[in-house]
Amino acid sequence: MQHISKIDESRQQLRQRGDPFVVDSTDVSQLYVFLGLISTSVHVDAAVYHNLFFIAVIFLSGFFMYLLAFELTKSKYAALLAGFIYASSYYIPYAYYWGHSNTMQIEWIPLIFLLVEKISRTGQLKYSIWLGVAIALQVFSGSQNTVYLTFIIPFYLTLTHVFNGKISKEVFKKMGSSVILALAITGYYDYRKVTTPSIVRTVEENMNIAWRLNSLQELVNINDHLFIGLVQFALLVVAVYLIIRKYKEYKQYVPFVIIFLFVLLCMFGPFSIFAPYYWLYMFWPLVNSFRVPFRMFPFMLLALSVLCAVPIVGIDGSKMKGYVPYIIVATLLLLTIQNQLSPWLANLHIYMFPS
Repeated sequence: MQHISKIDESRQQLRQRGDPFVVDSTDVSQLYVFLGLISTSVHVDAAVYHNLFFIAVIFLSGFFMYLLAFELTKSKYAALLAGFIYASSYYIPYAYYWGHSNTMQIEWIPLIFLLVEKISRTGQLKYSIWLGVAIALQVFSGSQNTVYLTFIIPFYLTLTHVFNGKISKEVFKKMGSSVILALAITGYYDYRKVTTPSIVRTVEENMNIAWRLNSLQELVNINDHLFIGLVQFALLVVAVYLIIRKYKEYKQYVPFVIIFLFVLLCMFGPFSIFAPYYWLYMFWPLVNSFRVPFRMFPFMLLALSVLCAVPIVGIDGSKMKGYVPYIIVATLLLLTIQNQLSPWLANLHIYMFPS
């Protein structure tokens, strides 16, 4: 009940300060509280609202990941698999269990990637406007993922520029206008957050064994919240093989391979002066105000979801006759569903049921 009581605490806090906009909390998102205050004001039970919010995060995570994967692969089967993998990760219910609505909200990440892709490919102004709105939603949803996006998106654009062709200056101007729009929408909130002294986390905190990835084995341990799934791991291996073997055909996915590896290294924390997270902690703005390096997991999960779709693209576009491709795709989906749902079913105690 810890996370539900946050709504009442926030209501009292806002009344005392006379500030209707900004909640001072490090683990509850502004969007979660704002919608919670509206819902409970019209007599929606707080537990009902919390569960609906949780369901909405899962649905939107899968939906936006589906759209991103479809934009990249043009295969609805590949996109369906990618969306399922992203939405069904145990990372979401893990954050739900701890009441961290800020880290639970990973749904805007694939939406932002999708709109970046749309702007890169079409240059249309409408996508620039929607990107500004999506960034604003991310700002209101959680500062940690927002800060990570400030270096992940430029990194992704650089990789796309290197491997998939030059990105025009006009595209960067449109993305810059998206950032300006997002700042205009979130201006007051940003001001309050920036002018509020933040806690500087130490390197030792970020090296806490409970807050970082300690072994690759954690990724394939079904009882761990960083579990990515054995089927997904197998699809990842096949994807890398296809990208290496048929580079010209699959080179657009190379940036996701590099992001997967980069984020994987970051999740180990600042274990060395050569570790990427150490340099981010030392030099990138605001990273040193966070702990728990494994919270970069959603970005690795996004890359994994896209890469797991690559073998399906090959099957969907193969010369196999009849229903063979569809049977193979359906079998992979069923195996993934069984494999990925196991952590959820093994941890039923975390869910909130009516008394």
